[in-house]
Amino acid sequence: MAFLALLHIARPLAIIMKKQLFLFLVLILSLQVFSQEELSHREYREMIEKHPLGSITDRFTLILTGYFDDCGEFGGHEETIELIRLDRKLMAIVTIYSKSCQSSNYKKPKVVKSKTYPIDENKVVYIQEYLKKLMTKSLELDYPHHAGRRYSAKLDFRKKYYEEDKSYSFERLNLVYNDTDSTWTEFQKIKNIVEK
Repeated sequence: MAFLALLHIARPLAIIMKKQLFLFLVLILSLQVFSQEELSHREYREMIEKHPLGSITDRFTLILTGYFDDCGEFGGHEETIELIRLDRKLMAIVTIYSKSCQSSNYKKPKVVKSKTYPIDENKVVYIQEYLKKLMTKSLELDYPHHAGRRYSAKLDFRKKYYEEDKSYSFERLNLVYNDTDSTWTEFQKIKNIVEK
């Protein structure tokens, strides 16, 4: 009889101990997952610090722009390659805007096409080369013209973080090259590499 009483008490005690063991295991696994996130964050930070395009983060963007004078001095269209980090991955948003042959047609150009591409590490070298070539061209002697193509590269805050204050800027790079002969094809080449 004492054995049955002991068995009657031991059964609820075993259930309580199983629940406590389960809670303990959940707590241990939660702590382990949290510590792995911290480790991956640290590793990501170290990777960004050593990366050739480490200035491009979730808050900073590099925008490569090409303006094409389709209508001569009366206008044309713009294309951009915006380099950003999405979910810690380097990405490029290629956007083509509509052609406007008179600046009074509309204030903001309309988007014709926009697509996002991942930037593999092998493409980073091409982007660096493009920036070097653009810097060299931007330092050449330049005379104002009414027509011609224009290429630029700008590293600054992403606008989505500072939309309320349009004048706020933390510009770190601003290269501009006016191609009055319309013979420089490097923007089209880097765009083709990004889109592959």
